[in-house]
Amino acid sequence: MSTTKDAAEAVQQVTDYLEGSELAPFGAVIRPTASAYFAVHTLPASAWSTHAEAAAYLIGWVFALDEVMDTCPSLSYAEDLLTLLKCWLVLPQVLPQDYPDLGLAHDPLTTVPGLDYSLADLAATIQPLRQRIASRDEAWGAALFDAQLWRAGRAMRQETAWRLAHVQPSYAEYIQVGRTSICGDLCTAALVAALPDPTSLWGATAAARDLLGVILRLYNDRATWGKDEGEGKPNALLLLAGNQSRSAAEQEVAAKLANYNEQLTSLCGASGGRSEDNPLGLLHYYILACAEVTKQMYSRGDFVAQENQL
Repeated sequence: MSTTKDAAEAVQQVTDYLEGSELAPFGAVIRPTASAYFAVHTLPASAWSTHAEAAAYLIGWVFALDEVMDTCPSLSYAEDLLTLLKCWLVLPQVLPQDYPDLGLAHDPLTTVPGLDYSLADLAATIQPLRQRIASRDEAWGAALFDAQLWRAGRAMRQETAWRLAHVQPSYAEYIQVGRTSICGDLCTAALVAALPDPTSLWGATAAARDLLGVILRLYNDRATWGKDEGEGKPNALLLLAGNQSRSAAEQEVAAKLANYNEQLTSLCGASGGRSEDNPLGLLHYYILACAEVTKQMYSRGDFVAQENQL
């Protein structure tokens, strides 16, 4: 990365961009400083001007999506949101404000309980990023992003179903869903879609992406287990603690993270340069940095709740 001063200036510039973007009406929900920090520090300085704003925009949007899934009082809100997203994924134009008869359980223009925005707001604000991706020559890259957006939404819907039904899945079942709902693949897909030959790049990073999803989920759950326990949400550490002490579960998670990070470093460490002249090297840099920056940010606790400390 560049110097600390340069990074700080880049974070401020991206933060200012988010606060003036289509996400601005969401307010603090998008955690503009945290989103900008993560975007800047997971990219080499040479890629800030081309990728940091889009990366931060997606992260901020994911925060707003996650807020709906974490707080909605019934599964029907999650289902309605997926219906709206699916319609936008298959229709070539923006849906009209009166909306066709989609069989929704709720008026999509009405704010979600406990929040200041609607399902329609959330579905609409992913469109600028999708349009930016679709404007490139690589049509497969846009299809890839849409597919990962749908996967992430379905995984979040499953977590919402578990929360509302007070169901605790097995650790293995939870990790399969949680590695997708943490949106590592979605964010990587957005970067892949902006690079040449996205088909080859996506395949070449499959093993590293699989590891990254588990690493991000475990860092998240290690930091948020207290909050998750209070809300009745599944959590990797809590699920592992079911048949052992909390201390033993924490040690098991730490051992898993050490093992997975070692594997990730081995996969990504010999990728060469970090510029767009070497797209695979840029992606491997990004994947490794996602793991490291997530570790640093969660070492402060739940970094989402502490964005003013960044």
